[in-house]
Amino acid sequence: MSSTKKPGSYFTVEQRLNYQSFANHYEVVQNVESYICFYNYKRIHSSAIGYMILAQKMAELEKVA
Repeated sequence: MSSTKKPGSYFTVEQRLNYQSFANHYEVVQNVESYICFYNYKRIHSSAIGYMILAQKMAELEKVA
């Protein structure tokens, strides 16, 4: 995946899919599921949620609720 994005910046799922070729529908589904897992459980999000991964923020919110 080559791009003019700055180091450390992230691709959206649409950008990621545009840079790849897939042999079949199954490969697309696997790739999208992999991205969703990364986005929700590994990627650190902006200061709006305290530089946390989404799963951490959800767990924090569930404790308060």
